[in-house]
Amino acid sequence: MFVQRVCRGWIARRKVMQMREDYSLQRVREEEEERIREEEIQERKEIESERCKNPKSKADFDMLYNRLEDWRKEQEASLQAKDSKAANLGRAKLVMNEAELLLQINKHKSSAKMDAKERMIEQFLTKAATPILKMLKSGELIEIETPETRLATAYKNMHNNLREEVVFVEDRVELLIELDSLVKDDDCKVVKELRLLIKREIDFINRSLPGSSMTGLRSRILNLYLQYIRNPEYNPQVRKFLRIEAPDLSSVTQMKKTRSRDTKKDIELCQACSRYLPKSSFNISAGSGSIAQCRGCKQLDNDARTRLDLSLYKQLLDSIKLEEEERNNTNSPAFILQESDIRYLVENIWNSRSVLSGNADLFDLRLARRECEKEWTPWNCILVSREENRIHRKLGGLNSCYPSKEDLLKAYGPLLVEIIAGKHTLARNHFGKIASMSIFVKDDNPDVIQLRGVGIQPS
Repeated sequence: MFVQRVCRGWIARRKVMQMREDYSLQRVREEEEERIREEEIQERKEIESERCKNPKSKADFDMLYNRLEDWRKEQEASLQAKDSKAANLGRAKLVMNEAELLLQINKHKSSAKMDAKERMIEQFLTKAATPILKMLKSGELIEIETPETRLATAYKNMHNNLREEVVFVEDRVELLIELDSLVKDDDCKVVKELRLLIKREIDFINRSLPGSSMTGLRSRILNLYLQYIRNPEYNPQVRKFLRIEAPDLSSVTQMKKTRSRDTKKDIELCQACSRYLPKSSFNISAGSGSIAQCRGCKQLDNDARTRLDLSLYKQLLDSIKLEEEERNNTNSPAFILQESDIRYLVENIWNSRSVLSGNADLFDLRLARRECEKEWTPWNCILVSREENRIHRKLGGLNSCYPSKEDLLKAYGPLLVEIIAGKHTLARNHFGKIASMSIFVKDDNPDVIQLRGVGIQPS
């Protein structure tokens, strides 16, 4: 009897010690996760600060316009507490400050466009001058230089030399003479004008004119030379890298002259700028009923009026696409949706909060699959945090790949399952309106969803 009491006491102490060890390990794990989360937040703030100082991409400028709109709304709200005269003066000053900030953003945008254009030209010329790769029977790769690639390399080197700043006028004169000999004799307008400008600059240099007065002339020479080397007749290597130009359909008269039925099927009317443009110029959203505005008009409207930042929604969409690619499901509806569709799904369906914890940090949220064995669809997802998504995948236990419906019902409870089912019905009704998404609705073939005792058949 005494031995049994001693054994029971030892077992109880052992359990207490094990519980303390587990608790201490859990605290260490939580502290480590909190530290990692704080480091991610700090790193994100530093990245966003750098993006604001040196904006380069479309997402950077969208973030700038979004922050400008938030600042304007804060200033507007602070002016409402003042009297009418002070409020009017404050609004006038606010408009002037907003105009100055917009001017600064536009200067950054112009600079970013010029840099992007120069990078695109450099990449284009580099691709054209790249030697041809050939694989031997032994599996070895060799580079083959042809007369076309050597000519493209010479054109590329000349373009880089023309872009450099002039230090010695003698080197500039030699470069222009070399350019004149490199350009083929032809009666086309570009060649004639290029030779004329080369002679004019040499004449100006001989007259000892300052370089500042020849900036426009040198820019014209560079642009004409770029037109020359982009012509496949003079640079055959660029033929496979040039884009196929769409027919000019900027007016109704020109569109009527186009007799090809296939061409008419591939064009749409932009209701904002009233131009007929190729369908590639439009972003067709899954939630939109028709094509109303082209990509340029949408961007202009966003910069001037709405000022939305869809970069976080793009990250959500990219995370979904990455998971679908890992599962070899390239036919997923995630590859049809746009950032605006994810924004509608997050804001209108899930209220921009985690359905489990109410977390509203979009950077930490994920649109995870609800039923993990089925493909991702707007009506088979839940908005949760990254940690909640990790736990959600393990609800089935160690012996199960994916949690079953019974596991989800046991973990979330019937009330939360009903709320999620209702949101899925709203998403199905919204995204199932167009043909590209209705295919997935038909293939899904859902059962009748029970909401508070009432059977609802999703459309």
